[in-house]
Amino acid sequence: TGGCRHTGVIEVKIIAKEYLTKAGFSINSPAQCFEDHVYRFTNQTVFTSPNSLVGYLWDFGDGSTGTQANPTHTYQQGGVYDVTLIAYGTIVNDTIRKSIRLLAPFVERPADQVVCVSNYTEEVVFEGTADMYHWESGRQTGLSDGRDPVRISSFITKNEGNHPVTDTITVTPVMSSGSLECRGESVRFYITVNPAVVPTISGPVSVCYDTEETYTTESGMRNYDWVTDGGRLVAGGGPDDDYATIRWNDSSNGSVSVRYSGDNICSPSQTATLSVTVDPEVIIVSQPVESVSICSGEALDLEVVASGADLAYQWYLNGKAIAGATAPAYRVPDSKVSDSGDYYVVVTSACYTVQSATSGVSVGIPDIVVQKWENVLAVVCVPSENGGYEFASFQWYKNGDLMQGETKSYLHVSGVIDYAAVYTVRLTTVAGNVFYTCGRTFTAKNRMLVSAYPNPVRKGQTLNMEINGVSENTAVDWLLIDNKGVILQKQSLNGSQATITMPDVSGIYILRVHIATPEPESNYFKIIVN
Repeated sequence: TGGCRHTGVIEVKIIAKEYLTKAGFSINSPAQCFEDHVYRFTNQTVFTSPNSLVGYLWDFGDGSTGTQANPTHTYQQGGVYDVTLIAYGTIVNDTIRKSIRLLAPFVERPADQVVCVSNYTEEVVFEGTADMYHWESGRQTGLSDGRDPVRISSFITKNEGNHPVTDTITVTPVMSSGSLECRGESVRFYITVNPAVVPTISGPVSVCYDTEETYTTESGMRNYDWVTDGGRLVAGGGPDDDYATIRWNDSSNGSVSVRYSGDNICSPSQTATLSVTVDPEVIIVSQPVESVSICSGEALDLEVVASGADLAYQWYLNGKAIAGATAPAYRVPDSKVSDSGDYYVVVTSACYTVQSATSGVSVGIPDIVVQKWENVLAVVCVPSENGGYEFASFQWYKNGDLMQGETKSYLHVSGVIDYAAVYTVRLTTVAGNVFYTCGRTFTAKNRMLVSAYPNPVRKGQTLNMEINGVSENTAVDWLLIDNKGVILQKQSLNGSQATITMPDVSGIYILRVHIATPEPESNYFKIIVN
């Protein structure tokens, strides 16, 4: 049945395949790094007689094959590959397959970032073929498995200046197999940190009145807007200028401001202001007194009034600085003759120096002029009596005015009626030193100049009398007295002239003329009547 026409016995011998052909190979290293990798395959196939080798066929898993017994192979890209060996025998073939791993870590370059310094914390995802990603920035390092975002915080806490700063991040892909670690080509990407623009102004903060100073700010910005208070812009200061030159012509303090925009979105507009102290011009409001005349032992007081800021004072005598005289007022409580001279004060501030007018000071020598007789002033010229001075020349002054021609050691003021004149004398010693005496108030005597004529006069004749040296309102009386003291006539004058009728008796008579003011004074004349 089954359609067979012949019958018989057939001997079938079954031989196990593995006993005839046993395919096998070894690999120099099943896991390798992509760089400079070479896979070397060593054939370990066994053929058992009567089976014998016909050939080999290798499939390297990347679409390429080979027939060598012990081939080498390199791959174009990393990955896991199944390598298959087919051993062909005359009777039986055998196949063996092994896996290899070629570690070729790769990371895609992340996109560059632009951030502001105030919020610089970026999350970055690394994409590629690596098991791990090693990254480092300016001050940070880290590892990522690529599954979660990496937070890269700023190493820039504040921007130096107002210019963008770039943070470079380097990423290296890493793959491992057992103890083998492979690193791929590193990539770099950049995070640019734009400044939160904080404007600054550079320039002097203490300036002199009516001087020019230049102020600068960050360059590279745009749309500058300069504003000054207390000064006048003389250069720069335009929308494209990162500087401004200002003349500070207001004596009060001022300021300079600049407003500008940066080249980033972090700070669309900022303003900086610099306060400026203006040192005002020094002005002497009140000068020291032009001249001072005092006596030795009296106080010398000089003072100046000045306007300005932080003023310093230095007084000078005859061009030399006086130690310790550094106040607006200068006082010598007990003056000496050596304190005489020309005084001035120099007033200074941080910017200015002003010298005052000169004050001439004369400290006189006391008790060296005496009044002799009535209308004569004389200098004590004896060294033993005047303090040891020996004088060579003299010049007299009246009420501060030079008296022409009065150059003797004494002064006679007859003919000059002055009831309260102040007289001084400039004394030059034989050594060439010059001194002034203290002012002396001298009351000159009012000398009546009375004339009576004719004298002798005849009996019953008229005697003419004239009085000079008195004012019209001066009270003048006259008396005519005989030799026995009897008043024969008397009269008060309303003028400076009078006529007197002489007695009819010959003899000697006395005419007394009396002035009542300012000091009582009488003059007596002997009149002879023939």
